Amino acid sequence: MKDVNPYSSPGTPLVEENRSPSKQYLNPWFSMWLQPRATIQQIIDDDPVHLVIGLTCMASVLARIRGASMYHMGEYMGLMSLLGVCIVVGCVLGVIWLYIGAPFIQWVGKWFGGRGSQDEIRAAIAWSCIPALWGSLLIMLEMMLYGREMFLGAEARDYNLVDLNVRAAFSVAHGVIGIWGYVAFTKALAQVQGYSAWKAIGNMAIVLLVCSPPAIAVGYYLGSIAHQFN
Repeated sequence: MKDVNPYSSPGTPLVEENRSPSKQYLNPWFSMWLQPRATIQQIIDDDPVHLVIGLTCMASVLARIRGASMYHMGEYMGLMSLLGVCIVVGCVLGVIWLYIGAPFIQWVGKWFGGRGSQDEIRAAIAWSCIPALWGSLLIMLEMMLYGREMFLGAEARDYNLVDLNVRAAFSVAHGVIGIWGYVAFTKALAQVQGYSAWKAIGNMAIVLLVCSPPAIAVGYYLGSIAHQFN
């Protein structure tokens, strides 16, 4: 029989339950919908510049396509030319928003006590585009159903009651996605800036009030090149 040292520590193995649980990984393509704060924190902890330009440009291109449909740009050019213009203009405006908008958001945010870096703010801008990128499925479905008619005015379309109801459903769905995307952005911005969602709303209200007129002017100028593709 072995001698037992009364002063030795007990040889009880470490219980797994007492260890810190491993951090759960969030898939941003899904978690940004319902967990924007936790998702953006994970992203900026890992790599705040990952996919930032690509996500923002894709979302901006989709916004230009939606705008082309609303303003009946198909009456001025063919479908492929229209999509080409949307891609070029969307990428340009996306990069402008990232690299001019983010510093301005940061500057205004300091009035509210914000402390996020420009890279972190750009990450919030880019990754909160996830709902809009899911909305691309709706746009593709619309294009499959209507083709070039998607970009024509009402008088140039051959509508029936079913088409009107379907188009209304698409509009409602796009509206819901747009609102949800703004909510995701507000919460993501609040997380990286270290303040409340209400302060994020105030931050963006001032930014949009100042930036909207020049942004509209730039968009109108870039959109005018569409006539060159007639």
